[in-house]
Order: sequence, then structure tokens, then C-alpha cells
Amino acid sequence: MRSKETAPQYTLGKYARLKNMDAAFRVCKDVKGKKILLVDDICTSGSTLISASNELYLAGAKVVECFALSKKL
Repeated sequence: MRSKETAPQYTLGKYARLKNMDAAFRVCKDVKGKKILLVDDICTSGSTLISASNELYLAGAKVVECFALSKKL
């Protein structure tokens, strides 16, 4: 679940994206020992998927795999 409003990632530079996603998500269900698949519409720097994955691992997820529908070149 998103825990704060953030600017659209595609409008930001690499380092601004990382800062923008800092503490942007929180886990609201029990994920201990679960395998999770994260799906995003576009992957620019990967910071959205990294931030969400970190929160899931901190909450006890066993495996987090990420999939993006497209990648910005």
C-alpha cells in the first residue's frame, strides 16, 4: 500500500526517483514466508520496485519477484 503521495517517477532524474520512493510503501497484510510478484507498468530506474520489495522483505516475505510491462530506454 502506498503510504505517501509521490511525484510521478518518469518526471524525475535517477537520484530524485530514489528519494521520491523513500518510505513510500507499507505492508498491510501478513506476508511472512510468502512468495510475492510485484507488477509495475513501467520501469525507469527500478526505484519503485526496489522500495516496495524492501518493505515486503522487512515484513517477512520469503521471495519477491518483479515484473514491468515496459522499460524506459
